[in-house]
Amino acid sequence: MEFIKRFMSYIKHKKAKRDQNRTVQTLEPAFFILDSNLHFSYLNHKAERLFNKKLNHLIGKSIIRIFPSLTYLIERCRSSYKRQMVQNFHYLLPMIDNWVNVFIYPSKHHICIFIQTTTPNEHLYIPDTKVYRHIFDHYPEAISTLDMDGFIGTVNHAWENLLGICEKTIHGRPLSNIISKRDKHTVIQEIKNVSKGQTVQIRVNALYRFKKEFDVHITMMPIMIQQQVVRIFITLKKEPQLPTHTKKMKKNEIQQSLFHKMNEIIGWNWDYNLDQLTWFPLNLDLFGIKSEEQINSHKKYTMLVHPDDRDQFIDNINQAKIKQDEPSSLSYRIIRPNDQEIRYIQSLVQPNHNHHQLTGVIKDTTDIIQEQNKLKRIEKLYQLITENSLDVIAYSTPDGRYEYVSSAARRYGYEPKELIGHHISNYLHPDDLYKLDSPDYTNVLIFRFRHKEGHYVWFEQSLQYIKNDQNQVVKVLSISRDISERIETENLMKRSEKLTMAGELAAGIAHEIRNPLTSLKGFLQMMQYGYSVKQQYYNVMESELNRIEMILNELLLLAKPTVNKFQKENVMTLINHVTTLLGSVANMSNVELIIHPPKKELCINCDESQIKQVLINLIKNAIEVMPNGGKVTIDVKLLEGFVMISVTDEGPGIPEAKIKNIGQPFFTTKEQGTGLGLAVSFNIIENHNGKVSIESEINKGTTFKISFPIVE
Repeated sequence: MEFIKRFMSYIKHKKAKRDQNRTVQTLEPAFFILDSNLHFSYLNHKAERLFNKKLNHLIGKSIIRIFPSLTYLIERCRSSYKRQMVQNFHYLLPMIDNWVNVFIYPSKHHICIFIQTTTPNEHLYIPDTKVYRHIFDHYPEAISTLDMDGFIGTVNHAWENLLGICEKTIHGRPLSNIISKRDKHTVIQEIKNVSKGQTVQIRVNALYRFKKEFDVHITMMPIMIQQQVVRIFITLKKEPQLPTHTKKMKKNEIQQSLFHKMNEIIGWNWDYNLDQLTWFPLNLDLFGIKSEEQINSHKKYTMLVHPDDRDQFIDNINQAKIKQDEPSSLSYRIIRPNDQEIRYIQSLVQPNHNHHQLTGVIKDTTDIIQEQNKLKRIEKLYQLITENSLDVIAYSTPDGRYEYVSSAARRYGYEPKELIGHHISNYLHPDDLYKLDSPDYTNVLIFRFRHKEGHYVWFEQSLQYIKNDQNQVVKVLSISRDISERIETENLMKRSEKLTMAGELAAGIAHEIRNPLTSLKGFLQMMQYGYSVKQQYYNVMESELNRIEMILNELLLLAKPTVNKFQKENVMTLINHVTTLLGSVANMSNVELIIHPPKKELCINCDESQIKQVLINLIKNAIEVMPNGGKVTIDVKLLEGFVMISVTDEGPGIPEAKIKNIGQPFFTTKEQGTGLGLAVSFNIIENHNGKVSIESEINKGTTFKISFPIVE
């Protein structure tokens, strides 16, 4: 943005104040400066026009007090100044009801703000999906939509709280089901009126949980496409219970409000033989004219009608003339001559054939139409995002039953409607069901999802919980991404690392096997020469053979491909197997392995082979960092519901700057290392809902701590 660079260049080089002011005043966007207390310090001419206030009326004044409606912009200014971070975002500016591009540049004592209006449709492409997703559900008033027969569609949280019933219960039922018996007929009749294009407001008694009556104010307005009513937008607002002494005052307010509403409706009468058009009362501002003479005939008024609507308007008027006492509803646009602003008009026409006249009323529905258009754009954008995303977007109940699933489900063989009402556990791999009860299920879950053809696909699912005013979870939004290729790549890395590790251990294992083989060979030679062999010698031979078998089994378990199988395992059993395998490697390096077992048996839910691979990596690394010998201490204990395994060496330690890189693929501190060992290990720990922490002190050693949820 060249204008920002130009201005900041002046600030940076401290040009003359007069030159600086001239540059700022010629900038294309509105520009103003706030001090650290959010008081105006400066604004250019464009900003004066934007705020509709002069410079001398704003300098030294608080933006919070002068413009309280700019809450979001003010909070972003505070955040930018506090964090000393430049911010750029789009914002619907209330005072002009238009989207603007905002650039905030904080300094030590001031905040510089640039505001530039966007093109008419630019805001439709703002990637702010969270706003669109929540705008309906979290609207503070109870809102819903009805079909043309008065059946309830989607409702928001405020609706559910107001009536004490969930969307699943009320969806598809007639609106009259939540209305008291004495008001049902009124509501049904008003729905018919709205279906004809009218906007209605009524006060009736609704039913809380279908039983208890309470007063509500209902507003129903038509949602129109191509001048046809397709649905009905409805809002419910609870009427407060007033004390007796205030009811008379409330009655006066209602009468004044009714009078105001009546003034919004304009009546007219047209004598089509004389072409005389009379208005009562006449609202010159609505039509953007100076006198009644500009619209005192049908011909003149027709010239105000939008060119695209004019032919249809004339046809509708001509048809109304020949109807037999049947009212007609018209919707069209006019263009005001004074400012060329387009206004939306709804009209009801009644013929009077005895006097060759048409009589009717009109109402300016521009504000309603604009709100409807906003809702349509939001709905269209939300639908575009969900229906074209490769990720599966779903809403579910707090207990895990699908209520909505996006079309991405078809990639896995399912029509979205097939999943509605079913529990997510019906589609998970049996070995992954335990993850639903994991404490980390509240964040991100990795599991296998059953394809309709029978095979399983790896999903990474992120969750967002939607809560009501009582902080209760009412819906769960999930976004599931196919990570099968990523999992396959990780498995290849694991297999490669296991084979590499097995090769590195081969020399030590050969040394470990050679010792018992030497004993066996000696006993066999004694037998060949005819020496009598005592029973205790057979016991020694059997013991040595068992030791060889155990070492080879551990090596095979490490090297061969395995299928992930999670089951309950004793942590100390795993550690003892690993230290048996690494004992010879430690002896060759003059390293002593010291184990501090827990006070009681501790178990975790894990894949035995994978956890052994992690332990071998950590212990083997600890041995290798002490070429001159030392001690490796393995400590196991219970800590806040987790089994924590600590592996401590007496090596040179790891510099603090490098600790943050530990675990990243291909980062290594060894001359011959690949950097995959710890990367694979950290990935295994994460898949087991585990945690890793590293503590290191130069010239004293390093401690790796890994923790897994305990299984009772």
